[in-house]
This record gives sequence, structure tokens and C-alpha cells, in this order.
Amino acid sequence: MLETVIGQREAFILLSDIDPHFDCCLSNEEYDEVKTIIGFLKPFYDITVLFSGTSYPTANLYFSGVWIIHMKIKEVACVDHNPRYKLQFVEWCYVRLLGGEGVQVAKLIIDNLKAFFQEYLKSSNEVSISSS
Repeated sequence: MLETVIGQREAFILLSDIDPHFDCCLSNEEYDEVKTIIGFLKPFYDITVLFSGTSYPTANLYFSGVWIIHMKIKEVACVDHNPRYKLQFVEWCYVRLLGGEGVQVAKLIIDNLKAFFQEYLKSSNEVSISSS
């Protein structure tokens, strides 16, 4: 549906010029946002169609599809947003996905991330001390 809107962009612009009651024309920035959303959602749609189709996917297609979704989420999570909200968002997602168990899973992930970061700091300090 969103792809149709992008494809008919000029028609909507002309309609807004002709019909004074048509006030739902998107701005250029909104069209850019729609394109971004389409780029994010399309892999989810494609994988959903593959998994729910009548020709049941083999394990390699399943793994490939899950990997694509994982990488897409990772790509979006790496956008330069306020980093204070990223970990809260991870927790929120797992709670939505797993219910009460999501809090423990999110805490485990966050604790592991913190441990990785501490290990990184430790190793980078050792490198800087040995190079001075």
C-alpha cells in the first residue's frame, strides 16, 4: 500500500491542486519518511510471505530470512538516536515479545553488553599503556 502511494505521488499532488477539499497531500519530507519505512518493512513482508507460503521453506531459507530481519533491526538500532533510550527500547521490545520473561531476557542482554564494553575498555587501556 505504501509503495502504491509513492508510485502515485504526482497524481496526489495534481489532485491537491485541483480539488480544494483534498488536504491530505504529503510533504516532501513525509514522502522521504514513507520511503524509509518501506525500506525497513519490505524485508519483513518478503520473509513473512516466504514463511507463510505453501512451499514450506527449508532450514537454510529460514535462517537466511531470520538473519536478514536481525540485520535490518541492527541497522535501524545503530542510527544516531539518543543512546540512553536504546537499552530501554530493547527492554520494551522483549517485554512486548515475551511478556514477563522479557524483563529477565533484556536484563541478561544488557548485562552482557555492559560486560563486553568493560572488557573492551580494559583491552583498550592495556593497548594504550603498552604503546606509551
